[in-house]
Amino acid sequence: MHPTDPEPVKLFIGILYSDVQLMEKAIDLLREQFGEIDYKSPEFEFKVSDYYRDEMGWPIFRRFVSFIELINPGDLSQNQNRNQ
Repeated sequence: MHPTDPEPVKLFIGILYSDVQLMEKAIDLLREQFGEIDYKSPEFEFKVSDYYRDEMGWPIFRRFVSFIELINPGDLSQNQNRNQ
């Protein structure tokens, strides 16, 4: 048996934000890095924790986006570090 390259995977990103304009700017930057978005979830209030309240303000919202182009799963950790 020979090792094979992994199949490409769907990239999706969760975004926490309290400022809609900054979130839209972040989505534009993500689009530049990863290509066109094929899904943008509805906005919903993030009530799971108030951990980010002092840093981000309140209320905090969450949205998910995914991208048309599939990526190599070996690149996931590199992408995580680039976007923190």
